[in-house]
Amino acid sequence: IIATNNGTVKFTGSGTTDVRATIQGGGTLIIDGVNVVLGENYQYVKDRQQLTEHELEELGNKTDRTAIEQKEYDYGWKLDDDGSYVTTLSENTSASITQKDLEIRSGSLTANADNLHITNGIVNNGEMTFTGGTLSTELKGAGQYSNIGTMTVEDTSKLQMTNGLENTGTLNLGNSTNSVLGADITGTGTTVIAGNVSNNDKTITQNILNITGTFTTDASKLVIAKVINNSGNVSFNGGTLAQKVQGTGNITFDGNVTTNANYIATTGTNTVASGKTLTFNAGILAKKIEGAGNLSFDGNVTANADCIATTGTNEV
Repeated sequence: IIATNNGTVKFTGSGTTDVRATIQGGGTLIIDGVNVVLGENYQYVKDRQQLTEHELEELGNKTDRTAIEQKEYDYGWKLDDDGSYVTTLSENTSASITQKDLEIRSGSLTANADNLHITNGIVNNGEMTFTGGTLSTELKGAGQYSNIGTMTVEDTSKLQMTNGLENTGTLNLGNSTNSVLGADITGTGTTVIAGNVSNNDKTITQNILNITGTFTTDASKLVIAKVINNSGNVSFNGGTLAQKVQGTGNITFDGNVTTNANYIATTGTNTVASGKTLTFNAGILAKKIEGAGNLSFDGNVTANADCIATTGTNEV
């Protein structure tokens, strides 16, 4: 089913509405009060027709369910109970919305990001739940945004919502072009920095952070419950690193950073930039620290002498 809207359509009421249609055009769609679910992987009836006499003869006894089920199997038909009509279904399809504006005033929308193409972005003051997909539109408003599937946001500046995005699934951020993270990430899921992402002032609160691309951030903006896995490149431009960074990637300290020595657990290169100071407040330093910057041991720290390889000032 295809519906074209070049004006304004409003979904109102209460309860849940399952939308199984392609809504297209250059108009405005408003959700106000109702909970809308954009259908995924459903089948619709392409054709329904009465069987010919010959087909009925082939079928035999119309009330014989075994014969009916065999015919369904052989021909891919869907027969009604007495075998008089056959229905042809579509291949699995999904509903989608292509509009100039989409506004959630109250109520909610549940959809795969692949199926939302909104020119001016989504303004959400209710609830918006993503079941996965790749985001192509800007997210705005003071409502609740959440992801429960595997979702990709290549341009992280499209995240412009007031209260951030709650991720309990897997959230892939970034592509080859550097983009600035536009909103906080909260929840108990996994965030993957898969591209080139800069974080100026947003907080990432997750169970796991995987860095496979290039990531620049203040260390204090990472609130990671379990571990940071780094197989790419991460640059800390300040703050306090409060979780272990492990993996085969590289770490650059481009600002003054404080951390426990145990939290530096990567097998790549760890570099302190010139004029910057990396301060260890506890732990055992077992990974080599290089660069033209400074090291400060401000606490009970044990260090392998081979791990201190900076050319700046080292202070205890």
